[in-house]
Amino acid sequence: TMGETSDYTGLLCITVNAAENLLPTDMQTGTSDTFVKVVFGGKEWCSSMIMKTLTPVWNQQCKMLVPTDEQSGTVAFQVMTFEDDLLGEAELKLTGELWSQPVQGKVLPLKEKLERKHPGRVLVQIRLKSKAETLSEFLTELANIFNTDFACGSDIQLLQFSSIVACTKPSLPHQAIVALFEEIDENKDSVISVKELRDWVLKDKSNEMKILPSREYIWRVMESVSEKRSVRDIVLSEHTFMHALIGQSTSEHLTAAATVQVKQRHNDHVIEERVPIAAIIATHLKQFASYCNAHDKVVDAKQVEAILSQLTVSQGKWYDNPKSKKQIRPFVLYHRIDVSEMIRNDLGATAH
Repeated sequence: TMGETSDYTGLLCITVNAAENLLPTDMQTGTSDTFVKVVFGGKEWCSSMIMKTLTPVWNQQCKMLVPTDEQSGTVAFQVMTFEDDLLGEAELKLTGELWSQPVQGKVLPLKEKLERKHPGRVLVQIRLKSKAETLSEFLTELANIFNTDFACGSDIQLLQFSSIVACTKPSLPHQAIVALFEEIDENKDSVISVKELRDWVLKDKSNEMKILPSREYIWRVMESVSEKRSVRDIVLSEHTFMHALIGQSTSEHLTAAATVQVKQRHNDHVIEERVPIAAIIATHLKQFASYCNAHDKVVDAKQVEAILSQLTVSQGKWYDNPKSKKQIRPFVLYHRIDVSEMIRNDLGATAH
């Protein structure tokens, strides 16, 4: 668990690929059952066990945070046996070269503790991500969660920014969010880029705490990102944003409205409508719940439906009327919408 005073300078991304020419520990088969233990900064990570081979292949990844006082530290790769005995160890020092280069492949000779034998070598890949790079990746992924039709490409509009901050700092009043947006938007063009947002966070340590729940939040999230868990999954699974939506009657941000452009079907005129931010985001999250595979769902569709029903009562208009399903097919046909890339394009099923 990270302490509140912890300070990190980067993210260490390691892939343990394989080992070669290991010493046999089973004299009957002439093989070994081994795994790799990675040790750095007081933390340990272990690969899976590979049985009965002297050339195990893992291709497994781990991530470790780099404390500021460990940015020139040493990473230990220990090849362990089934009995948890040390078969051989290699060390890699975090040098300036690693900080400035992309993924580095390393072949590290193992040393046996008595140094009487040559216990083989371990093959790894290593990448050091700086705080600026890690922050950019985090903010880009977070912005994409709320990348609606109202966003301008990679730019972040106030609606997106409000959604991001409501997710990470739900207690912040809407007016305070607007004030932060205006502060970050130095050229006053009503949009901010991820780079602008990143540079603003890095400019002053206090800025980070204005939009994040803790100084360790970004590191904890990025350390947990894997092939199966994205930033979106981790952030939304904490339900901080869902709780804020459900309690939207006390949140200025969520009861505030956004101006959106709507095309009228009968005459193609474009008009502006004021729609509650909560309705836009709840509908967006419901799409995630509907279109993602069951194991990849990050929100409970029933919770979102409850939010939309609550809005229907309070606003006096339908936001989730089941009858509207009948309008999906004619809407798609009328506007000649290309559905070839939709995850679900069974329009016939929604027309009844």
